[in-house]
Amino acid sequence: MIVGGSDTTGIFLGYIAIALAANQDIQEKVYQEICTVYPRNKEVIFTPESLNQLLYTDMFLKECLRLFPVVPMVVRKTLRDVDLNGFRVPKGNILIVSIYNQGHLGTECRPL
Repeated sequence: MIVGGSDTTGIFLGYIAIALAANQDIQEKVYQEICTVYPRNKEVIFTPESLNQLLYTDMFLKECLRLFPVVPMVVRKTLRDVDLNGFRVPKGNILIVSIYNQGHLGTECRPL
């Protein structure tokens, strides 16, 4: 799926590079964790088990996705009347959900 999402993959890799460059302490922790799971003197074989050991790296990547979503918003059309916390949204309306804002504005902007 990397070919189909090459733009989003490239953009996300750029954000990862920026985040690592701006946070040397995090960069070092990610590097050390990867070196621990995949020692330099051994052939690297990625398995689900070895990838599951990269806990800090996984948290770092998820935080990058929260701070720098490659798709800043999603647009949906309601297929039926919907009740969102007491607010009626009629069938056929367009809803725009800002993924970027959900990761930046705190709990007061997350009513659901």
